[in-house]
Amino acid sequence: MATTPPGSHPNDAGPDYDAAPGDGVAPGHGGPDQVTATCEDVDVARGSEDGAGASHPRVLLLVLAIVIGLLVAAIPLVAGVMSGGDDQPGAQSQQPQQAEPGMVGGAGSAPGTPGESDRGADGDADPGPEQPVSITNPRSCPAPEGATQPAPDSELAGIELPCLTSGKNETADLGAALVGKPTIINVWAWWCEPCRRELPHFDKLAKQHPEWNVAGIHLDKKSQAGADFLDELNVTTMPVYSDRSHRFDTATSLPKVVPITVVYRADGTRAQMYPQVFRDYEELEAAVNAALSGQN
Repeated sequence: MATTPPGSHPNDAGPDYDAAPGDGVAPGHGGPDQVTATCEDVDVARGSEDGAGASHPRVLLLVLAIVIGLLVAAIPLVAGVMSGGDDQPGAQSQQPQQAEPGMVGGAGSAPGTPGESDRGADGDADPGPEQPVSITNPRSCPAPEGATQPAPDSELAGIELPCLTSGKNETADLGAALVGKPTIINVWAWWCEPCRRELPHFDKLAKQHPEWNVAGIHLDKKSQAGADFLDELNVTTMPVYSDRSHRFDTATSLPKVVPITVVYRADGTRAQMYPQVFRDYEELEAAVNAALSGQN
């Protein structure tokens, strides 16, 4: 009996699979269907690889764009941090900030209205001994005359301040020195821009009304800067006291703002307080007359 060599039978699919009757090979197991499917799978796989390869540059470009955008957005923040390192009061940092209208400490507010103090926070600290200053037009501050005494409720009594404009640093009690005449006191500081505008009006008031005591109080530790400020503005008549330790505004419970003006009666009692900027001489003179006549 003849035998058929293994693997030579047309239906012998080999040891790895069984052939179905009537078929050359089982579908999907090495026949044309399998070859076709495999080619398609290869094409899909290649397409996926090509798509993935093409998407990589897009992702990189997107990431790069995001990084550049973040860097650009960070530029103002970095600039702000670097400029914020300047010392206050800075520009108030080149010199103390020209406040609008001028505060005992600093940052501006609306024109014609005083601002809160932040420089005054260290006002009680001892600034050291007062030093004589150099001033182009020296003039003495009012001195006590006769035996006239301020009223018992005068808030000026006991406030001792040195005279800035004499250049000699002599000290007087304001209550005793100013009693006997109505007194107008303007509180200012050398770094205050509104003070620059209104101080000449007070100097004119002192010239026009010798029947009044018209005096200034420089509220700052830098006495020489105050004297130079008066010379710059050509304020030559009004005497000015130096208050380096906030004695005046503390004793009189004034808001810590500049400029501020207080009108006193002849006995030293307060008639009116004006925490404002006087924009011309006429406005100032009218306000003083109104205060002394009791209209305010």
